[in-house]
Amino acid sequence: MKRNEELLHASLGGEGGVYITDTSEHTPSKVHTVFVGIQPITDCVVTLVGNISGITSVSLIGGGAPIVGRYTSCTLASGTAIAYEGL
Repeated sequence: MKRNEELLHASLGGEGGVYITDTSEHTPSKVHTVFVGIQPITDCVVTLVGNISGITSVSLIGGGAPIVGRYTSCTLASGTAIAYEGL
């Protein structure tokens, strides 16, 4: 049971995250992790590379719902966001 809880925790952003305030490309900091959710803090425009096709230059409203998926990189054109890392 404990292992299942650990896996659930890790898959839902339990590996930490990155607070993004610039326009550089960001990738997960840990080996074998991906970004599992991108939470907009302020209004932002984001480009993601991952398992959901067609996500380029998506506008997100600050404080709105996160975009979930499995992303290998995140780049903001504007605004701020948190990219959560998971397995």
